[in-house]
Amino acid sequence: MAEASVGSPLAGEWGLAASIPSLATVLPKSKSQLPFRCRRGAFDAVANAHDRVIASRDGGGPQAFGEGTLVFLGQSTFRPMLTPLTPVPASTRLGTTIHAYSAIAQLPHATVFQCFAPYARVFDNGPLAVLSHPERTTWPGDFRHPRHGEHVRDSMAGAMGAIGAPSIVLAGVGQRRLARVALCPHAAERFKEWPVHRWQALAEHLLHQGFEVMAFPQPQRERWAWPDGVFECLVDLPRLAGALQMATFAVAVDSGPGHLADLFGTPVVGLYAATSAITYGPYGSRHLCVDRHEDAFPIGRRYDTAAHVTGNPMYAVTVNTVLRTIGENFSPPP
Repeated sequence: MAEASVGSPLAGEWGLAASIPSLATVLPKSKSQLPFRCRRGAFDAVANAHDRVIASRDGGGPQAFGEGTLVFLGQSTFRPMLTPLTPVPASTRLGTTIHAYSAIAQLPHATVFQCFAPYARVFDNGPLAVLSHPERTTWPGDFRHPRHGEHVRDSMAGAMGAIGAPSIVLAGVGQRRLARVALCPHAAERFKEWPVHRWQALAEHLLHQGFEVMAFPQPQRERWAWPDGVFECLVDLPRLAGALQMATFAVAVDSGPGHLADLFGTPVVGLYAATSAITYGPYGSRHLCVDRHEDAFPIGRRYDTAAHVTGNPMYAVTVNTVLRTIGENFSPPP
């Protein structure tokens, strides 16, 4: 059977497959007859190609209709069965990119990962070749939203057909430092952030216990007055990744830096109330998270670990609770 080849600009709007026999009996002649919405100009491009196919149906050999639009091979007339291109799952979030990378790495024959360019260097030592994309990270499957009671990475991996738990730890570039704590206070959405005065109080307690405390705020955010002795580090992403690899543990809200620390095997004490650690926590450190999401969840609504709680839910996480979790899992320096 002869084939139809598809190129830009039409391929950017539609997916086309060749079939038989008559284009004239299949292609609608008005937009109202299409069973789905068109992007502007897409119908006209197809209709024009249709008219030229019919006009030249008695001719032989390849017939090209517009630069890169459609090419029909052979003397028969073919019908394109029009189907809208399925949107490719995509994100510019660091945490989502890490989840996608970890899930794709579980696919039996996966070798390549298309990554949002600013994050590409994070995965230099990983098992997948990384292709930088200027606009987004993409992944296969039909994942759109995590399910209640399931981690977002597991939901994503299931949609891809991955086998096994999508847990991955990349090799670090330096030696882990004893008694160094990395604080990561910022998130993409501010309702996920812990109050400033609680970060300051936590840092003060950790200093008194003898820990070396390093804070990694987002460089573009407003500066805080950290307690004396805290090293405030305004660094780019590759340097942040290197610093997190050498920390004894990190304390982070639901954010890219928290998932970044987890990617390199650094334990993360996650602070969760706006979201649930069950669904959104650092994958390898969910057991270390302080999770008050259910306490902050609106009364009267059916509880859903995948739902976000906006407003000021992070006040449900107290300094004493965080310090108790740290004390139960990490020893202060002698």
